[in-house]
Amino acid sequence: MKKEEGEQEFQYNSCPLRGHQKATSTSSRILAGVPLNTPRRDMLTVKKLQAMAKLKAAVKDKYFSLTADHWTSLAKENFGAITLHFIANFELKTHVLSCTKHENGASAKEMEHQLVSDMRNWELERDFFIGIVTDTAANMNSLGREIEEQWNTKYARHVYCADHILQLTAVLAFSGNVSVENYAEDTSVGCLKKARDLVSHINSSTAANEKLAKAQRMMNPEGCVYKLLQDVITRWGSTFKLVERVVKLEEPIKEMFRQEFRNRTSVNQPTLLEKYSLSDEDFDGLRNMLHILKPLQSAQRALEGDKYVTISLVPYIIHQLRIELEGCLGAANPDTQNDLISLLDKMIDDFNSRWGEQPSYSHETRRGDRNRQIGIHAYSYWAMALDPRTKKYLPKVLTNHRETWRLWDDIKESCLEVARAARIPAREENADMEVGRRAENRMVRQRNRSGAASFFPESSDEEMDDAGVDGDLSVEGIVANEIRKYQSDRGLRLQTDGCYNCPLEWWRLHHTDYPHIWKVAERILAIPATSAPSERVFSSAANIVDKKRVRLKPENVDLLVFLRGNKDFVDWD
Repeated sequence: MKKEEGEQEFQYNSCPLRGHQKATSTSSRILAGVPLNTPRRDMLTVKKLQAMAKLKAAVKDKYFSLTADHWTSLAKENFGAITLHFIANFELKTHVLSCTKHENGASAKEMEHQLVSDMRNWELERDFFIGIVTDTAANMNSLGREIEEQWNTKYARHVYCADHILQLTAVLAFSGNVSVENYAEDTSVGCLKKARDLVSHINSSTAANEKLAKAQRMMNPEGCVYKLLQDVITRWGSTFKLVERVVKLEEPIKEMFRQEFRNRTSVNQPTLLEKYSLSDEDFDGLRNMLHILKPLQSAQRALEGDKYVTISLVPYIIHQLRIELEGCLGAANPDTQNDLISLLDKMIDDFNSRWGEQPSYSHETRRGDRNRQIGIHAYSYWAMALDPRTKKYLPKVLTNHRETWRLWDDIKESCLEVARAARIPAREENADMEVGRRAENRMVRQRNRSGAASFFPESSDEEMDDAGVDGDLSVEGIVANEIRKYQSDRGLRLQTDGCYNCPLEWWRLHHTDYPHIWKVAERILAIPATSAPSERVFSSAANIVDKKRVRLKPENVDLLVFLRGNKDFVDWD
């Protein structure tokens, strides 16, 4: 995965006690309690322990979620990565817990052992564990079921990575019925197969690369020279980028083949490069594919972040993708685009088999073939309702009003649990304050009416406020009023100038208006929509365990990955 915007590269000075920095570094090590003769690895271990102490304090008594994934290094060793996510001071926090070698392969038991060890080492309590996000692989599915059915936790649920599920549907656009478990065999058909072969040949040939660059300079002397992009089947969106770049360079590619034809040594003997030529029909097919894949690519990019709230976007994005795919199918010409219609039918069937024919809410996990989850997870609907940006779209996504009411009833029960645990202050004191505030508001309105003519019915505002006075200030009444008030709140726009607004900033300003709802939102909104954070751990690990360092010990890999992933808590002075 790519590093997100604003993420800094981790740089460790291989010789911290050098030159004019020696005195400062020495004093810092003494203050940190590190003996001067401590080997560098032991010094890094101390840095990790110090960072862990800070992180333990930061996450103490906080509700948290996790992501987990597996990775195989160049040394053919299996590693598991776990990341931690929680909300503190109205900010979403992301940290790396571990990158541990699995001696017995990428099994559910190995992953569970790592998870139990991490929770013990970090002093994470199971009662504060909200959920774990993984891909849909069989081992991760087994891990999720084990957590839900055997761990005996209050809230922990297994949530599928939304991007991974979307990728399974996107695979159909360029690989037909390829088995996702077998990425090694390229069964791509038609125009994409030819485009991929062309890209592979040009990127592996200096001469062919220069011919493409020459064609670009010939057609646009002042423009930039672009290179073709190779896709990696396991990397989300990489095939879309390959197709996008080939379509972007359509005219230079055609010019390159025209020049190649003119330079033949024999008229009837095509050159090696010409064997990879693309026809006009191939480019038409690639443009159709680009049109289909673009909504999926945009959705994956929106959901893969870990610096902002994403889980609340899942129901709305799935709703929009369903509309996009059906719109593409309706726009296809049955006389000339039968292959495109067949592909879209297959993609829509696959999409519905994973997300459901219609959006439906249930607090129970629904499962289909091979015990795979079906539909949008309940926590995603909760997050949509608790996010001030997306709650207004809930009726559009959940068209069954009974299911919407059931969702709010479940949220209400959770708010009641929070309220009872918090021991709401004496009702009499709250009642006196509320009655006094409303009396003052009525006096203000009366002064306003006496000073100027009113163009609105006099009863409108007053009746609304008086209707809000609940004679029964029970816990249930307070929570019910709070939910009604939150439901009628205008909330927050989803985007401003093309950028997503931050729901946590809105909650920072309004958490006192809806204290019990915020306590529930604080738990749910911290869940990532995807397992991308743990996959980014492997991007860091791959930079560490390169071809020259394949013999690096697993404990050293874990140490360096931890320091890289938690650099904000590491004091390098």
